[in-house]
Amino acid sequence: ITGGGGGGGGGGGRDDAVDRYRQQYEENLNPFTSFSRKERARQYQGMNVADRATLSFSKFALSHKYARLFVFCYAMLLHGLVFLVLYKLSHTENCERNIAVECATRYMDHMRQFHGDTHAGGVEDFGGVSGADDGPVDLAVGN
Repeated sequence: ITGGGGGGGGGGGRDDAVDRYRQQYEENLNPFTSFSRKERARQYQGMNVADRATLSFSKFALSHKYARLFVFCYAMLLHGLVFLVLYKLSHTENCERNIAVECATRYMDHMRQFHGDTHAGGVEDFGGVSGADDGPVDLAVGN
């Protein structure tokens, strides 16, 4: 009844179970393994809440296939969004700059046409054409 060999059915399963439990028993006896576990637990307890959450999320994300896929897609989506916003801002800024120059030029034209003002003031700041050419200006005091 306590079959050793030859029966052909139950002996193989029993040896697998004994080997598995023997390996677990030997791991528990190994001082390096127990020290490693204790040290890991001590370091984990020493972490603040944010670090623990990051570590737990990282372990979860790296250990599951679909979690890795989700994190990858999420990162790509965020990068795409940032690039799109930066592109849109750079394009909008360029358009606003062109509108500002056009507005300043129209203002200068209006001032010349209706008010006879030869210098509308502030147009140079926008990169537009300045007022009438007054020639060189003498900055010397007392002349």
